[in-house]
Amino acid sequence: MDLGDRHRSEQDATSRLDALFERYRDYREFRRARPVTRGEDGCWHVYRYADVRRVVSDHEVFSARVPFGDNMLGETMMRQDPPEHRRLRVLANHAFTTRRIAQLESTVATFAGAQLRRVAGDGALDVISTLAAPLPIMVIAGILGVEPHRHADFKRWSETFMSRGRWEDEAEAARLLAEMREYVMATIERRRRSPGDELIDALIRAEVDGQALTQRELVAFCYLLLVAGNETTANLLGNTVICLAKHPGVLAELRADRALLPAVVNEVNRYLSPVQILVRITKEPVRLSGVTIPAGERVYAYLGSANRDEEQFAAPDEFRLGRRESHVGFGHGVHFCLGAPLGRLVTGVAVNALLDRLPGEWAVADEPLPPVPAFFLCGVTRLPIRSVPERARG
Repeated sequence: MDLGDRHRSEQDATSRLDALFERYRDYREFRRARPVTRGEDGCWHVYRYADVRRVVSDHEVFSARVPFGDNMLGETMMRQDPPEHRRLRVLANHAFTTRRIAQLESTVATFAGAQLRRVAGDGALDVISTLAAPLPIMVIAGILGVEPHRHADFKRWSETFMSRGRWEDEAEAARLLAEMREYVMATIERRRRSPGDELIDALIRAEVDGQALTQRELVAFCYLLLVAGNETTANLLGNTVICLAKHPGVLAELRADRALLPAVVNEVNRYLSPVQILVRITKEPVRLSGVTIPAGERVYAYLGSANRDEEQFAAPDEFRLGRRESHVGFGHGVHFCLGAPLGRLVTGVAVNALLDRLPGEWAVADEPLPPVPAFFLCGVTRLPIRSVPERARG
């Protein structure tokens, strides 16, 4: 069984916190002995930093146009190569500006505060159900102009999209995804008739050389925001709490200086990367770490492994703030994650709210923590934590 198959099989089991890190022992062995290997699934698996960085950024050799069925993501910049990727990226940049994202901070803080007020004030809560699951949906639905009473539907659609291959009732999954498409299309038409000042309105208005996004491209971009923006941000937030719970010294430093929060989130993105794998197709034969991969082959680039590569990072298995080495947690090159600023913002605001709510150290409950259902992501669907006050430690 290759590593990709093993991770897929692990989705059928629950695990305690330490099991979330087991894959990194496998990664270390693969980097040493089989850095580029063809798995039983017929795909190529790449583990070293230099190779992974090339796979995800060298669009002359590795194409992002990977077929995954008719799921609309194929219409987004995530599945496009230059020059078409550049057209879509420039159009998106007109709407997804730094200023627009920064303006969301107060909205995110309001959402986070409201969610925390809903749970009992006993120093314990489930980070996923309280913040990591609902907060990104609230934010993304808000910037798309979605009515608040449809937020639960958005979460259900997103989860269906990410775990469709695991549904026993494929017809029901297809029905839910069709429901999502119909709603998104109706929302776009409604915003065309009555435009506002949300991100969706900016996307509709955006033009480059007189060319705007097509209706299908608009729908696909909404899919990308909903699915990629929601799931990756939720996992980044959950994983940040996990890392702070496992490293109480860092948590104490952060309490003493909240300005360290961007550095904490950056190191989480390396140390426990929410997105573990990106996929490409070879356009021509290519040689990586002494192995030749033929043209037309599917290649899995393991971001999680690259971010722990001993050749790139000093003491890669240690959680350290202030690293200067460049990681690939948000990808690299032209496909660097467009939503990275939004993910950092949501995570930072939520962690700040948790620091105010839960004093002392954070202890994760010693109980099964189900992994997220998509094998290329890293996170859990439950994360009960409690605060351990200074006087109770030791």
